[in-house]
Amino acid sequence: MARCVRPFRILAVMLLATAAAVGGIPVAAQIPTPPNRFYGTVQVNGAPAPDGTRVLALIGDTECGRTDTVDGAYRLDVPAAAMRAGCGSEGQVVRFRVAGMPVSQTAPWRGASFTELHLTVHIPLFDTAALDLGSPCIPPPGQARCDPARLRLWNGEQEAWNLLFRALGAPDPTPDRVFAEVIRMRLEAGDPALVALFAQRLGWPYVKVTAVRFRGTPPAEPDEYVEIANLGGGPQIMTGWRLRIGSSGAEFRFQPGAVLQAGQRCRAYTNLTRADSCPGFGFGSTFGLWDNDTDTATLTVDQPALVADRTAYRADPLNQPPPPLLRGIISAQ
Repeated sequence: MARCVRPFRILAVMLLATAAAVGGIPVAAQIPTPPNRFYGTVQVNGAPAPDGTRVLALIGDTECGRTDTVDGAYRLDVPAAAMRAGCGSEGQVVRFRVAGMPVSQTAPWRGASFTELHLTVHIPLFDTAALDLGSPCIPPPGQARCDPARLRLWNGEQEAWNLLFRALGAPDPTPDRVFAEVIRMRLEAGDPALVALFAQRLGWPYVKVTAVRFRGTPPAEPDEYVEIANLGGGPQIMTGWRLRIGSSGAEFRFQPGAVLQAGQRCRAYTNLTRADSCPGFGFGSTFGLWDNDTDTATLTVDQPALVADRTAYRADPLNQPPPPLLRGIISAQ
């Protein structure tokens, strides 16, 4: 059950009265409606959600906010419609998704309010994993998730950067400097969404493994697939490129002369040929090739030692690998 409090309302009324008394500019033209902040715990399959679990807020079909869990909890501001089209108007129902799955808990949008709403969801074992291009926080090497301090820096919170600069004996950074530092931080971490954006602007190719469907239709699972995409802004000749599955050792080799155009995706199926199939050789297996629990995919060029991309996945929703590795989803195909 949602619990909503409005600590700003009395203060807002006082401000409105003061503005009217002094004959100021109409308040409606000056003060936008503050957001509705939702907060609470997140339970996945009866346990606290792992750090980094994505929480989305939606009004109708419009995404009005996203955040990641920390210590099994979330905090999310849902803006007013005046600040983001299609979002909060008084009384509209706010829905939530946790790790891509809808939850039953909802609450009405109330501007300038804090709403306590605890979210619970049951997520079966994933059958597909995909690259998250929403720029989730990437932890430092060797760590499973971002700690709260890194998450605040990643999200560009001014005060977090102020504290960091002060610790280094430097003056508080300007907003422009914070923007530049966030870009640098994300590029150094290998944020695929940001790298793709730069590649698009520069007209360069940027080829990644973007999805793996590892639980196909039994018994032979012919519709397992690995999806390879060119996220950049220029074509990539795929001669000499190959994809290797970690557990089975099976390889798919691209057809010489094949080209993956900017924005193009293709799939290498375990034992199917479809309109979106990658041009090449390999697989055609009469049994499933991808491990149903955890596995790796390695994309190489010319020689196995020249790795263009290496990624992994896990089926367990409570034990997902950190980004930018593939994150589990439920997919009908």
